[in-house]
Amino acid sequence: MNAAAASDAAMSDAAPSDAAFSDASGDAAAAASPSGEGLGTSAAHPPRLCLAIRTSLLCEFRDPSGVLQAFEVCNGQTTFGVLCSALSLMPGVEFPGHDPLAWFPRPSRFTFRGELYEVSIPHENIRVCPVDMGKSVIEMEELLEYVRHNVLRTRAARYTIR
Repeated sequence: MNAAAASDAAMSDAAPSDAAFSDASGDAAAAASPSGEGLGTSAAHPPRLCLAIRTSLLCEFRDPSGVLQAFEVCNGQTTFGVLCSALSLMPGVEFPGHDPLAWFPRPSRFTFRGELYEVSIPHENIRVCPVDMGKSVIEMEELLEYVRHNVLRTRAARYTIR
């Protein structure tokens, strides 16, 4: 048995870690299954998201090659409406059929560079991801940077002592 296989065997015997709880379906028992059940996608279980970075502001979910699959703005950093409003001001983002004077429905869908995205609140955090959740899209980096600089920065600036 090579070192990687030994490491995988040791991990399957260990108690579930935080990574086991970072899946999109919330089914940690299936994710930790030594037989590998629950790792594929089916109609009952959406594709897993792998948590790559977690801070007090954001969570980033990336595929094994490092491409962003989704990001979440942590609870309390902004509201659903503020995030959607900020995204609607981003060049190239369109919320089809949205009345600018109305509230954003939950979940809300928008397009950016020909791809359909969704803003939702699956648990406590506000998630932005492609509608095809298992898909990794390079343009997600632009959305993430826009949110960092136009939503989170302005919120943090309110509490900065000058």
